[in-house]
Amino acid sequence: MDYDVLILGGGPGGYVAAIRAAQLGADVSGYMAKLDALGAPPGMVYVTAGEFISGPPDDEKKVRLPAFYIDADLVANRKYHDYMRATGAARPPHWLDSNIPEGRAKHPVVNITWEEAQVYAKWAGKRLPTAQEWEKAARGTAGNRYPWGSEFDTRRCNTSECGIGELTAAGRYPRGISPYRCCDMMGNVVQWCQDRGPVPGENTEDRAVCGVSWDEPGSSTGCWRVEVRKRLRRSRKCGFRCAKDVQ
Repeated sequence: MDYDVLILGGGPGGYVAAIRAAQLGADVSGYMAKLDALGAPPGMVYVTAGEFISGPPDDEKKVRLPAFYIDADLVANRKYHDYMRATGAARPPHWLDSNIPEGRAKHPVVNITWEEAQVYAKWAGKRLPTAQEWEKAARGTAGNRYPWGSEFDTRRCNTSECGIGELTAAGRYPRGISPYRCCDMMGNVVQWCQDRGPVPGENTEDRAVCGVSWDEPGSSTGCWRVEVRKRLRRSRKCGFRCAKDVQ
């Protein structure tokens, strides 16, 4: 199903953005009414409480989660730079100095460890999402394979099939937004999540990452993809977004 992004007023703090569509597993208009009533924090979207279909087609299960907020966009270099200036935090190692690389203010911040992402989230009054929260925000409640539906589409994401071959600005693909209005849930970067990710025989301090990056194929997987990485590992293909509990 195709979605057109509209700019609408709603909620405190001038929070904007909405989807024109009637239904995809849940009534979006009803969801928007709940969003306005609850007042999502600026830049975040409200993910409804309840069940969603989790996992790949050969291992699907229903998972119930409480309501939560999650960032509509990846944390961009511009926001991370603001955090650095406010706290004195170290720059990402690939930045030549403490300034944002030229032309990259809107690109997702990368080369950040799990620990650094956690500290940023705490500073922002948020936290990292769990892998299940990330998956629900990415695919909605009805078991979408991709944020936009069941068919892979190179016009809606930045994966290896698209041929771009590098990071793109966060939110560049509005037609690839999820049912909950999150951008870049397929492609661009893999994303740190809160979960410990023990693998037999490996360090139990590993952490989960969800999604696929710009140099990985998206057509052979879906929103359920999760792997584990060393929590101190850095990668120019790994970024993050934040979540927050509904009080």
